[in-house]
Amino acid sequence: MSDAGTATFNHDVKMGDLQYLIMGDGNDLELVGDGTNGKIAAANGTLTFDVAGDIILDADGADVILKDGGSSFGRFTNSSTDFVIQSDTPDKDIILKGNDNNSIITALTLDMSAAGAATFNSTVQATGFNIGGTAITSTAAELNILDGVTATATELNYLDLATLGTSAASKVVSSDANNVVTFTGGIVEDSVTVSSSSNAATLDLRAGTNFLHDLSENVTYTFSNPGASGNLSVFSLKIIQGSSTRAITWPNSVDWAGGTAPTLTATNDAVDIFVFMTIDGGTTYYGFTAGQAFA
Repeated sequence: MSDAGTATFNHDVKMGDLQYLIMGDGNDLELVGDGTNGKIAAANGTLTFDVAGDIILDADGADVILKDGGSSFGRFTNSSTDFVIQSDTPDKDIILKGNDNNSIITALTLDMSAAGAATFNSTVQATGFNIGGTAITSTAAELNILDGVTATATELNYLDLATLGTSAASKVVSSDANNVVTFTGGIVEDSVTVSSSSNAATLDLRAGTNFLHDLSENVTYTFSNPGASGNLSVFSLKIIQGSSTRAITWPNSVDWAGGTAPTLTATNDAVDIFVFMTIDGGTTYYGFTAGQAFA
């Protein structure tokens, strides 16, 4: 009685089924058992667990179930020692949030209405990626080649080929394991219009493989940027004769059949067409007359 009625028990305090241990004037904390299950209830406020050591949840039924107002919204499950985090409400997401410089941000959203589609708020860092069971072996540098590409998803899907060496609807090109390329339709190339200045003109093979030159003066040609030696570069040149007869000086690297260059048609607006090829990086261009004196 000297301690305001403090009770000290030397052994267990046992209460029968559905007999409550109630604390607080407003029944703030209740402990009760019904013979099978036990319950701790805090009817009026927050229930705080504040311990000097760890808080251990040991559920032999394998589930720790989270409820709000009696309805389950999530759970932690031991599934054959796999740790399962589950959202119980149909089509509701699992959202991972954090504090970024005192701002609460959503780092990751798993959309359960879309088969778990993951949306990351920022950069995804990984040592490897696998899509549909196929590992992506490209390096970051190789993937960065696509940086700045403005293609739509539909346009990128043109590259989606199921099997090497086959074609599919809307697919542009297919290539087999031997590097043989197949085009599913016709090939259309740009025609590069050439102009001369100070009696000189350059055919840049990086600009195209079909050139058109309407002569306005005598001209000396230069061929530039062929493929490296061992690779084939082929291009055509359509020449339209001027109102006054113009003369052409070909590069010294051009080798014509018989060692003699063809004579240009002198008629105004006459069309001559020539084809050139090199396989040694431009050391030698073989010149061919495709046709002359077209009206």
